[in-house]
Amino acid sequence: MHQSLIAYIKDHSTTPLTETDIAVIEEVFAPKKIRKHQYFLQEGEVCKYAAFIVNGAMRWSCLYFRCDLSIQAIFSCVSINPVIKSLVPASFNSPANLLMFSLSLVTMLS
Repeated sequence: MHQSLIAYIKDHSTTPLTETDIAVIEEVFAPKKIRKHQYFLQEGEVCKYAAFIVNGAMRWSCLYFRCDLSIQAIFSCVSINPVIKSLVPASFNSPANLLMFSLSLVTMLS
């Protein structure tokens, strides 16, 4: 399962991965499954994880509130191989204004 993440990093990096780098990736990223309609991140939570989607699809959207209207804007539907993380860095310790949930059974490394 880690091979798809390692291949993705190799394809998008200008620096080659060493055996030590690969060992760290395999140690840090653990496999995780998310059922359909289960949340990876909900609005108001602090994002503490990044994830790499191996299989499945996630929906990433944001809620806007204006007067008495609440509007949900869908930023993207992501599928195999993108890295997902909140736009608010975890170092800020700020709650996210995003919703990330699965559209199907998702297998990821997180």
